[in-house]
Amino acid sequence: MKKAPHNPPFFSIIIPVYNVDKYIKDCLDSILIQSLQDFEVILVNDGSTDNSGEICDNYAVDNACIKIVHKTNSGTASARNAGLEIAEGRYLWFVDSDDLITENALFDLEKLLKEYENISILNFTKIDFKDPESKTLTIGFPERINALVKNTENSIDGMPSNVCFSIYNRSFLLDKNLRFEEDNVFEDEFFNLKLYTNYSFNFLNTNLPLYLYRRREEENKTSLKDSKSLYEKCLSKIKLFQYVSQIKANQTNHNFLSYKKRVYAEYALHFLELCLRQDQTEYTKKTIGIIKKNIRKIPIEGNYFKTSQIKRVLYNWNPDIFVGYIKLLILMQKMQTRN
Repeated sequence: MKKAPHNPPFFSIIIPVYNVDKYIKDCLDSILIQSLQDFEVILVNDGSTDNSGEICDNYAVDNACIKIVHKTNSGTASARNAGLEIAEGRYLWFVDSDDLITENALFDLEKLLKEYENISILNFTKIDFKDPESKTLTIGFPERINALVKNTENSIDGMPSNVCFSIYNRSFLLDKNLRFEEDNVFEDEFFNLKLYTNYSFNFLNTNLPLYLYRRREEENKTSLKDSKSLYEKCLSKIKLFQYVSQIKANQTNHNFLSYKKRVYAEYALHFLELCLRQDQTEYTKKTIGIIKKNIRKIPIEGNYFKTSQIKRVLYNWNPDIFVGYIKLLILMQKMQTRN
């Protein structure tokens, strides 16, 4: 007896899962109640040490559309790659396990993807919310849906920094052999940056708010305390800086130059300051050394930094004086805290 032909789903929703037992139910429920049911959900449990893996298993028992991968902890990029390997859908959506999608998001997306068949990526907007707001969140949809098809022309015009705010044609990604860098903290931004600056393709930008992005306060409080984590962030930002500084195309493109300036500013100021706050010098010395090595590649012209003028002047004048100034600020902050 012949088996019935297997019809792949229209969407594959790939969700990395790590220690989110407080949030994963909300995420899955927002997907499973969709009016359009032509999808599969791929849950990649990335070595969770809480009840996340068990929750995923329980959901899979009652929902045939859910696939589960249990693996050792290797980070978000590795989990997304694992999901990408087994995805069968025509289009991919990378959703974070503590976020939600709007009620009819898949219906709206399918309608747009069928109307604009010549696109490889569909971008949409997000709504930010904090933990207590999830139950009372009201979503305002635009009266008129703006939909603009563009071609990248190997530039970053219209590029989101987060992959969760895009739908990707799976065949397109596989043809380009695109995967997430597993040793990069900013895997989202780097993934899209390489995609938009190396390939020419049509994409659609819309003003539909289809993604609900949770701002987790406990993450913001703890992210600055882990010296090793900050060290890894610095190395990833350095990779981003080095990649951007080597791009020769579109040097006169305003959006690209604005993006380049933002990367430079974050690289030179934000992450340097974070590193200098740490006590474990094994992380800071190596990072500061790399920063000093590349720091003179940053052009002096223009107001590149969203910070005080004195920091910008000192930074452009002499990196060593800039570092000393930051250390002095940190020392003064500590003294004020003690008093």
